[in-house]
Amino acid sequence: MDVVEGTTIEKLIEMLNIDKNEVRLVFVNGKNQADWSFRIHPGDRIGIFPPVGGG
Repeated sequence: MDVVEGTTIEKLIEMLNIDKNEVRLVFVNGKNQADWSFRIHPGDRIGIFPPVGGG
């Protein structure tokens, strides 16, 4: 998905119509990114993961 440079992770989650309460982890380029105000740069790869259970 292409987004405008400077879009925050929080805005991306809103654009994808994902409930923020359903997001447990966000990875940017393979690294955990807890700061939802992080601004996405060209070429960044974002992974959004829900809470998981199991054992």
